Amino acid sequence: DDFVQIVSLALDKALLHGDGIKEPLGLIGRTGLAGDVQTGNLATLSWATFLELFEALALVNANPNGIVTHAEVVTKLRSTLKSASLPGYLMENGQVGGINVSMTNQIEAKAGTPNKGRLLMGDFGQVLIGQWGALDILANPFAQDSFDAGAVQIRVMATMDMQVRHEAAFVLVEDIGL
Repeated sequence: DDFVQIVSLALDKALLHGDGIKEPLGLIGRTGLAGDVQTGNLATLSWATFLELFEALALVNANPNGIVTHAEVVTKLRSTLKSASLPGYLMENGQVGGINVSMTNQIEAKAGTPNKGRLLMGDFGQVLIGQWGALDILANPFAQDSFDAGAVQIRVMATMDMQVRHEAAFVLVEDIGL
């Protein structure tokens, strides 16, 4: 893997699951208080339940431009009919209701028995990412473990932070059966 990809994956992980201590508080951790990321329900996958998510965002003047979820959830969306009376599947051509769906292993399932799939929909233009400096790459040929193995230790550092301008512009679903 190249360094930029590794740093990008770490940024994505923090954006979604950050603990707010050693990394920014991720979107998944921002639920529960008024004005925070909204929660939704897709325990019953149907077009009607998706429309409820779209309505929740519209009621706070948010225009969703993306959906992020895991590959297992994408498989469910691609194989679930909108309804018995409507043609087509919930996800077609990489979209749900005209909104692009991004698939990543960075969004973890919600632990439980059984695990439940997560889906995050919202206006990702509301996420602000600040970066100070450039990507720093430091080679240390004298680190003892690396030196003993005849290798060179390389450290890659990026100083970044993230903030969400309008948290209610997102809705988090954590109850999709896998």
